[in-house]
Parts: sequence; structure tokens; C-alpha cells
Amino acid sequence: MVMEDELLSEPDIENYGELHPLIEHDTDIVNSNNGVHDKTYKNSSSGSTERVHKGKDLDRMASIRTSDQSHNLSYEKFISNLEETTNPKKLTKMLGHSGRTGIIWPEQPLDMMAQRLQANTSFTSLKALATHYFPNDDLAHDVNSDNRVIKSNMPYFVRILSKQMVGMYISVWVWRDLQKYIQNLRVSTVGVGAMGYMGNKGSISVSMSIYQTNFCFVCCHLTSGKKDRDELKRNSNVEEILRRTVFNPLPGVIMPKRILDHERIIWLGDLNYRINLSYERTHKLISKQDWDGLFEKDQLKRELSGGRTFDGWIEGVISFPPTYKYEFNSEKYVSDEQSGRTPAWCDRILSRGKGIRLISYKRVELKLSDHRPVAAIYMAEVEVLS
Repeated sequence: MVMEDELLSEPDIENYGELHPLIEHDTDIVNSNNGVHDKTYKNSSSGSTERVHKGKDLDRMASIRTSDQSHNLSYEKFISNLEETTNPKKLTKMLGHSGRTGIIWPEQPLDMMAQRLQANTSFTSLKALATHYFPNDDLAHDVNSDNRVIKSNMPYFVRILSKQMVGMYISVWVWRDLQKYIQNLRVSTVGVGAMGYMGNKGSISVSMSIYQTNFCFVCCHLTSGKKDRDELKRNSNVEEILRRTVFNPLPGVIMPKRILDHERIIWLGDLNYRINLSYERTHKLISKQDWDGLFEKDQLKRELSGGRTFDGWIEGVISFPPTYKYEFNSEKYVSDEQSGRTPAWCDRILSRGKGIRLISYKRVELKLSDHRPVAAIYMAEVEVLS
């Protein structure tokens, strides 16, 4: 079993506050092991803007659609993703909310993209790259003739927690100025793989408070398979995760014990729900970019609408091609002869709770695996005591 914990912080050069002790709860994890067609389809933002998936007891929530600009960022923010501290630092003690002493580990450099740019990109092409993605920014101040990105003193985001369980991994990053308001970090892991407890399937859940509002983030990998009634196994996985996820209490602090006790919840990962259509019919609808027609046969949509799973949860409008199963480093789905797998929206993000609104929901064109990742942006209200 591979498990890894990190409670991390950037150096507190400007006295940005403290992180509080990480309380972790592992629930019966045992190790085990754990994916794309000759046709190429382009992504499209077309599709119904009225569809919102929800449980039977939750009122409809407004979903704000934004233009499908995958790179609608400033160059300044792009560069911030390359910024990491490189100076080694000794372990430092910190005082938590409950008076307990924890450890802050120094942040590790995360400069893979910077290394790739330096190794493979000329000054001219790097300048063209930045001009393409960030046409409103002045590149001259950020790139020099030695192909190096000029780093600023402090990154915009800092990583406060990382957790891995076999093939699942969650990493939580926060805006640097928000770091001092993050408290009560806790982690709970649940394995639901072979024999009901293997760690190749299951969840990693993170509980925290931002100001006076508690949040929970659940990263999961549910049972795979396209056979009839396999969706019921995935439903069962969800129920097991909800039942067995328990966050250890913090002395002197009243905090949520279970996932559904939290005020704002985000559930993400490889949920593995499939599309109940033939391989040929699925590809015909993909070629027409008929996302509504495909979605009518989506297993998660049907299970959600029927109240059989994720009751009270909401998902944004899906207006992008299925995210699985692709050939590695390719825009082609694996052929029927290769795998027999029909393309599906296996990768999903859902939310639950009042005071949280979806701003953007799309997939990201990274070709590092047989999945295309999905990304969502939410706006959430938090309670602040003056």
C-alpha cells in the first residue's frame, strides 16, 4: 500500500500566519492495483445551458456559464504556477488552534513546466507561446534571452496539504493571503476495492475551515466496468464512502465529523459511470457534438435523477466530449477492437451545500493518460466574524 502525507507551507518570510495540526483518519485500507478509437473529435462549448443535474430534494441552483476560454488567465498568473521556493529550510514548529504542536514541512520545488520550457523552447517560441495564451501581457519583462522565466520573490499560491492512496492523489493549494485563515485540517481515507477494503478504489477526504465556514473535498476512484448493473456497484461505493468517512475530533473545537456534516462540499474524481449506448451510436453522437443526446443515456444522470445516489448533489452542464478512453498522448479514442470500451464521462465534479455556485465546468486537454481531466470553478460564501 502506498500512502503519503504532507502538511506543507511556504516559508513565512512575511509572517503570513500559521497552519494548524493535520488530523488524519484512515479506514481499513488494503493495497491492490487499479484507459480510446480511430476518430478524432474537437471540443465544443455548444449544448443546453438549462440542464442542471441534481438530487430529488434539492432546489435548482443557478449555474453561470462562461466563455470556453481554456487559457483565460493573465501571464502573471501563469508564471505564478512556475514559482516555487528553492532554498532549503529546516523543520519549524507551529502552534495550533488547540494548543498542540505540529510540523510545517518546507515546500518542494514544482518546476516541471519551467524545466520543460527551458529545455525545449527557444526564446522566440517561448515569446510566441506567451503571446498566444496571454495577448494582453508584456512578455519582455518576464523572459530573457537565456530562455529563462524570471521568477518573482513569492508565489501566489501555497500548498497546504497532499495525500496519496495507491492511484488516488489530492493536493490542496490556497491563495497565499488566505493561508492564515485556513484551520482545522483533517484527512480521512476509505478503501472500497476488492473485498470491500482494497485501496485501489475508494476516497481521500479533506476537511478544513475557511474563516468560520467548514469545507470538505472528496477525491474518489469508484468501481470500473460497463456491464449491466455495474452502476449499482458505483452507487454502493458512494454510500460506503459516506458511511465510513469519519474525521477525528479536534480537542476543544466543534467540527464536522462526517462528509455531509460540512456546509460546502466538492466531490471529484474518476466516478467511472458509463453511457448506456452502443459503441457505434456513441461515436455517431460525438461526431455530431450532440452532448444532450449522449447525456440522456449517462448512468450518473439517471442514477442521480432517480434518487439512487448523490441525493442533493449538483453537477454543472456537460458541454464537452466524453473524457475516457483515449490512446496515450493522442486525440483519438481507443478503438472497439482494442478495448471494447465505449467513450464515457467517467471524470466528474459535483457539489453540495448552500452558498456555493458553479462558475465554469469544462475538460482540460492534457494527454498524459487515457483520461481527459475536468476542471470546475466555484464561488463560495464564507462566514467572517468581525
